[in-house]
Amino acid sequence: MKYGYFNAFITDIQESVPEKTDELKAFASEIIIDTMATRENLLALLEKLQPEDIIYVHNFTRFSSGLRDLVDLIHIIVNEKKAALISLHDDFDSSTPEGKSKIAAFETAVPLINTDPNYGFYK
Repeated sequence: MKYGYFNAFITDIQESVPEKTDELKAFASEIIIDTMATRENLLALLEKLQPEDIIYVHNFTRFSSGLRDLVDLIHIIVNEKKAALISLHDDFDSSTPEGKSKIAAFETAVPLINTDPNYGFYK
């Protein structure tokens, strides 16, 4: 199954959410949108993911709350669920050799990031 995911965060009422989700519709058969920081719909999606499924995201800033969170989500999607993650605007596809190299780079960078007292806000 091909899913599109977008977190609107509703930080700006003037933001064009339909424009961004319409782009996802070109790739995914089901679009999932969260509008709250708790990301309940993303958590439900992660629960139902099957091997070979694909999650398309508009970009990582509307998917994760930072690099640590991105690495955690990639681990769940790619390693645990055996699915794929594709970011349309970050030149990222976890199923390609380039994507696998980027995952390794992300994982290497996490320990280098200063401790953020707000890490885990979305958990």
